[in-house]
Amino acid sequence: MKVAHYKEMTELVYDDLSPVGHNIEMISIYDDIDPADVRKMSVAQVRDKVRDVKKALATMGSSEEVLIGGETLYRKPFDELTLGEFIDMDSYLIGAELDNMLAVLYRVRTGGGMRKYEYELYSSVNLEYRSKLFLQLESEDVMGVITEYKEYRNNIVATYKSLFENEDDDILTEDDVMTNDERKMMEAQELHGQFAWEALILFLCNDDITKWDQVTDMSLLLTLNIASYRKSVLRNAQ
Repeated sequence: MKVAHYKEMTELVYDDLSPVGHNIEMISIYDDIDPADVRKMSVAQVRDKVRDVKKALATMGSSEEVLIGGETLYRKPFDELTLGEFIDMDSYLIGAELDNMLAVLYRVRTGGGMRKYEYELYSSVNLEYRSKLFLQLESEDVMGVITEYKEYRNNIVATYKSLFENEDDDILTEDDVMTNDERKMMEAQELHGQFAWEALILFLCNDDITKWDQVTDMSLLLTLNIASYRKSVLRNAQ
């Protein structure tokens, strides 16, 4: 099954279909045939096809390397992602843009042996073009990396919970006597939601948008550690 078919399956809205209708659509995508042809199948044939689809969806690997567009791309370790890459991955995850996620995670790599591995810069990736190539790969070779990434993301959110959630006793109010940094933190809290990432970046670059790219190009873990430290300092200073 191609990544394109897998993506199409994930875009099906189950609530809009009956269980039978959902199965028909899944089989239609899996075999790349018209739903009308699926309806002509016998009950036994449909049952076998559903079993095949479930087996395919449960068999998802996460290859360390893939050959695409005449080049070999390698998985970039999650811990080496930049803040900007992680933010974009969050957006793609919400939008179920699985092909874009794969295009972020697999990169041209140099080095090895006596030299450390270096991955191509995110800014040099033609995401629109590359993501289309990923749609043609076999899903069982690469879609497992998306599952692994989701687990990694969940661990990040849990580890840095204070940055992703507001607790009542941590929320600053206008009645507090605030320093400039504390005021920025309160503004970040108010913006927490649709503009949470933007607020975090502005907090880290002290509202100097000329440093935006510098912050987003920094290591994800480094930026989250810095933000956690600054928030801890502000909390203890209250």
